[in-house]
Amino acid sequence: MPFVVAAVCVLLGGCGETAAQPAPVPATERPLLGAPDLAGPTHRGVFLEDPKGQVERIAAGGHFVAWSIRTPADKRHGGYDDVEPKTLPRASKVVVADERTGTTLSVDLGRRWVSTLRMIRGAGGPAEPQLAIESCRTLEPSSCTAELLTLTPEPPLRVTARTRGAAAEAAVDGRLDSGRVLGVASRGKCSARLTVREVDGRTRTLPALPARDPQYRRCRGLNGWMIHGRYAFASVRREDPRHNLEADFFYALDLSAAAPRWAEVARPYNGTDGGAALDIGPGLTDGALYWETYDSVEERIYSLTQVALPRDIETEATAATPNQSEPIAPDKGGACDIAATDAALYELANPRCALDYGEGSRGEIRRLVNPEFRPQEG
Repeated sequence: MPFVVAAVCVLLGGCGETAAQPAPVPATERPLLGAPDLAGPTHRGVFLEDPKGQVERIAAGGHFVAWSIRTPADKRHGGYDDVEPKTLPRASKVVVADERTGTTLSVDLGRRWVSTLRMIRGAGGPAEPQLAIESCRTLEPSSCTAELLTLTPEPPLRVTARTRGAAAEAAVDGRLDSGRVLGVASRGKCSARLTVREVDGRTRTLPALPARDPQYRRCRGLNGWMIHGRYAFASVRREDPRHNLEADFFYALDLSAAAPRWAEVARPYNGTDGGAALDIGPGLTDGALYWETYDSVEERIYSLTQVALPRDIETEATAATPNQSEPIAPDKGGACDIAATDAALYELANPRCALDYGEGSRGEIRRLVNPEFRPQEG
């Protein structure tokens, strides 16, 4: 009589009862891959499974990968430029993983959605890894808050400080890294100038961005800028009215150079009336920028491109420069964003934020180690 036995066990408080088991770690918080092998061959794999499509933001830097998780998953989005959620989550959190050990920590954000994640360094450089987070209560910009988490550079992984204010806002925007702050001195359409405030408080004005291009003669002005370590970056939208073309010219400058100068290193966006090539990224390290290029006509990602630093600033890249590779996941779609650590590239895939309107509801974070770059074909 099982019921009688169970009742007696309850009354006596015994009968070999087992201790309560901890709840299993959700798939969205359980990395599947070990430390990247930099001495091995090219390796592709799934770093994290996302069965319900809840992961919507990714960031990386140094040895750390971070991603945001919302509950429940959002509805399908409305296009590649539609970044706001269709429904607000009941809860959100950010997970940070040390790719060397696989250990993770999570930070609960409550009933907010994450609009931006960015991994930076504090004034101490790589010894002071930080994660910038912008999260919002509603769809109104006034409801958004920026905060900066400082992490331990070595195990055990933990948060040592959590701050808000001007520094956190600058970090979220990409204007702060390693204690340097990038600003705008003038926004002249074709002659914008940026400034950099050094760790010691000194501010210097950088050379003017290139004013003209022989083909793209119409300038629409500065449309983005960011800083990473010793490099400043700026993007200018230009148009070729004769052929009805437009493009974003992406410039880089080495702040440590004796005579710093802006060099065009990429065109992350190229558009015509018939379609566009859109670059997902960039993933950014001290040694390179990475983009994946999406073709809006063929609705697929067809390449992974790198800009080697400082090589491609010092010498203009040509078709013979080994900067092209296969995508992070050549036979898969659904990519939303990429990020890079010192050892690997990571691609966030989720049909709710994908450029190609990915199928199904599942997502994942994919990883690529040791990609082989070659000269541009053709």
